[in-house]
Amino acid sequence: MESKGVLPNQPKVEPLGVENTQKGGSMAKANRWAILALGACLALSGKINGEISSQRRLLFFFDKIEVNGEVDVFLKKGKRNRETTVYADSEIIDSVITKVSKRTLYVDANNTFQLARRLPFVKLNARRKFPVEIMVSIDKLTEIRVNGGSNLTSAELQSDGLSVFCSTSGKVHLENLLSPTLNLRQEGNGVVVLKGRGVNRLEAQVLDNGSLRAEGFDVGETTLLHQGKEAVHLAPLRWLDARMRGSGNLFLHRQPEKMVIDQAGKGIVRDVISGPLPFLDHNASAPKLGEGY
Repeated sequence: MESKGVLPNQPKVEPLGVENTQKGGSMAKANRWAILALGACLALSGKINGEISSQRRLLFFFDKIEVNGEVDVFLKKGKRNRETTVYADSEIIDSVITKVSKRTLYVDANNTFQLARRLPFVKLNARRKFPVEIMVSIDKLTEIRVNGGSNLTSAELQSDGLSVFCSTSGKVHLENLLSPTLNLRQEGNGVVVLKGRGVNRLEAQVLDNGSLRAEGFDVGETTLLHQGKEAVHLAPLRWLDARMRGSGNLFLHRQPEKMVIDQAGKGIVRDVISGPLPFLDHNASAPKLGEGY
């Protein structure tokens, strides 16, 4: 007799509507994650920007400049002295600050934003930065201060005696400076680059994690207080007074006619050609010249 029951090993067939519903839900969920991932990538890469705009601004008299925030500043001679040109996203250009107070030009911009999105089991943190570039037409200054994460570049600046203070994590580049003296204090985490031959005397203090690159800076006399952790590169012509107090090294790309090296830290003084140089050992009972490491 033929059995009318269910055949053995027969695959179970789901209703067509149930299968389509499950597939549709999975595809919708995948699409949502794809859209969220795309949005996060766009936010991280900064692709969603407005148009770049520019503004020219005339300023009152100033002989000092202080840069804050995370902007790029360029100092150079121009047709109209003490004029700035600001280049920034049209959404934030009006908020870029270039104001003069007590003979000091203050530059700042609120151009960084934190983006946070919280999803189930996923946390996305993004930092969006609007680039801001500021051209400053100036031929003579007495003081430059660069803070935050800003960068500053100067070419053919003149001064009767320039003081530079750096606490930035960015880069400060001074080229072809014309000044009898340059007083530099580097206490940021960035780098200071000096080039040219228009300065007679350099007085430099290097602190913390910042570095100084002045191997292309032909200066007659140099006084250095090195209390930092990074390297300093110099090329003095006639005189060098180096007081080594930190763990950072000093590399000489030229040996001056006369020099005094006061060694009290772990950093060494090294000629890039001949090797370590003698130092004054203050740890001995009678201070005497010792050999380099």
